[in-house]
Amino acid sequence: MKPEVHNCPDCKTTMQPIRLIDSTEPGIAGDGISHVDLAYAAADAQASFFRQKVPSLGVVRGFICPGCGRILLYGKPRPK
Repeated sequence: MKPEVHNCPDCKTTMQPIRLIDSTEPGIAGDGISHVDLAYAAADAQASFFRQKVPSLGVVRGFICPGCGRILLYGKPRPK
């Protein structure tokens, strides 16, 4: 699969993929940081009665510009 390529809208430099880190729960590696993929859902999504989870539509991918430091987030829909 071809890697995603994005150019910075500010300085036109090719952006690099980054991993977004959620530090709300202790990590299992002992570093105190939990590494999870961020997801997104519809604005009106409700948690299911049994599982108490909001159904996600896809994952969030982050990119940083090595030139100016701008970070962009993109939604990547889950396959249907």
